[in-house]
Amino acid sequence: MFSPIRREDEEKKRVELELAVAVSCHCSTSSVDHLGEFMRKNGKGSKLQDIQLHRTKCTKLICKVISPALFELKEDAKAVDAELNQACRTITGNLKPTPLPAVYRMASIARTAIRRDTLTRQERDKQLSGSRHPLYGHQQPPQRLNSRKSFATTNGLDGSNPAQHRLEQWEIWDRSTFHPTVPPPSESLPNGTSFKRNEWVALNRARAKVGRTQDNLYKWGLVPQPTCPCGEPIQTMDHILRECTLGPHCTDQDLLDANQSASQWCQWWHEKI
Repeated sequence: MFSPIRREDEEKKRVELELAVAVSCHCSTSSVDHLGEFMRKNGKGSKLQDIQLHRTKCTKLICKVISPALFELKEDAKAVDAELNQACRTITGNLKPTPLPAVYRMASIARTAIRRDTLTRQERDKQLSGSRHPLYGHQQPPQRLNSRKSFATTNGLDGSNPAQHRLEQWEIWDRSTFHPTVPPPSESLPNGTSFKRNEWVALNRARAKVGRTQDNLYKWGLVPQPTCPCGEPIQTMDHILRECTLGPHCTDQDLLDANQSASQWCQWWHEKI
């Protein structure tokens, strides 16, 4: 019968993995032979006295255990972005061809990288000022490789609150010039949240100027002609907003304000766009 895994073995593995990570970040694997022996000799009475880590084992841990775990984290981060994009489209009702910066604005959610950076800076502030933080007083060792970036090199929030920092970084990242109907970056939902769901969707599609208009359906290969039923050769979003004789009209300002004119327009066109 196999003997059960002892807790001491698990602790030994954990220490060896931590040492392998430290070696991969701060020095060459060729030095781990001397480093391991030094730690065993001077770590008697602690978990360090049992480690058995040399160049071959350290290289295998880095290549077979640590690297795959880091790549998996990278793929998870990509999945988070994809999930956020889908969530924002669900909130706003915008179609997939709508530019993502516009979708983020209308959903009032900053992109993942901005929110992750803000949380990192918050944690850095806690590390610098909180005596109960596990890394309080940690001294950053000299950086050996430009490709390695330690958490200790991150700046804090510099006195600004997290919401303010997110908004500032959002405005720096999103300098795109959309139609004036797309609201500016904000963490508060734009006007129109009192509309019914189908009207809210029509409102956001009109704001982004991307909907199921005939010109887009023709571009996507879904209809043979981009002609509007009113007789206009090409049915665009601007056409049905201001010129089409088949329904009510509304202006860009009406869309921003989500007023009565915008509500009437959405009620008329929500099944068509």
